[in-house]
Amino acid sequence: MTLVGRAVRSVARSRWVNSPLQGIAAAKGHGLILVYHRIGPPKAGAVPTISEGTFATQVRLLKELGSVVDPGRLLRTPAAGEIRFALTFDDDYRSHLERVVPILRREGVTGTFFLSGRSLFGLGPYPFEVLDHLLRSRSVEAVARDLGVKAENVDHLLEALMSDPDVAERAAATADFPPDLLGRQEMAQLAAAGMKLGFHTLLHTELLSLPDEQLRDAVHRGRNELSEATGSVVDLFAYPYGRGDSRTAMAVRQAGYSAAFTGTPGPVVPGTDPYLAPRWEPGPLDEKDFVAEIVIRLLRRARA
Repeated sequence: MTLVGRAVRSVARSRWVNSPLQGIAAAKGHGLILVYHRIGPPKAGAVPTISEGTFATQVRLLKELGSVVDPGRLLRTPAAGEIRFALTFDDDYRSHLERVVPILRREGVTGTFFLSGRSLFGLGPYPFEVLDHLLRSRSVEAVARDLGVKAENVDHLLEALMSDPDVAERAAATADFPPDLLGRQEMAQLAAAGMKLGFHTLLHTELLSLPDEQLRDAVHRGRNELSEATGSVVDLFAYPYGRGDSRTAMAVRQAGYSAAFTGTPGPVVPGTDPYLAPRWEPGPLDEKDFVAEIVIRLLRRARA
């Protein structure tokens, strides 16, 4: 981190919500879309998880800093003079309904949940969940050998899952534990609670490596079933593993989605491509670091 970066972060921490730097970001119409995965007791693994208490505190701070709005609205309508945030959640975790929705209701805000709809097709845990499970009792070398890949560490294994559907399928075939995923009724309850639902692809395969025909299938397959099961219009899309580019963005646009979201941790600014919209995952930051990081990210493009 540069000396200037450390100084700005220090100011943001010391002045908290009332930092004058916020006004610069707001005047330029900047906003921030946050992404979360699993909310609950934190545990090691490929799936980012934070506690309910930490999440509730972060939501409260967002409300103090600005307004929490739908991500589609944040992208469509610039708002000079106001900082806006959007809350998004990826994957089919039951904690979305059991832990997240009660907090959102208590705080009077809504979230957007990007679901795969795996249980609608009788699919088991996500491949990266299976990887976590395997690594609890086996070495990286043993897991790599069984999956038929070369890997020296966990990151290599995860990359193989992301980029090769065959590896992901082999991992899924080894699952010997029940999936802790939303069922049909629970997905419908999310929608009934006033939450927006988007699509995250059925198989959660990284899209960048797919040939054109498979890419088109991935952004379509399972979308209609999710819409029918929940009674929702599913017109927002989140790229698996947060990875999208101009080619995948074109496929998503042609499929009729109104916006698509990546894992690039930047701000939403005037001119942001709605089909490559950035999102930031804060993780288990405490109050001061959370506010400091938000201010830094909102201002990042202001200095460009």
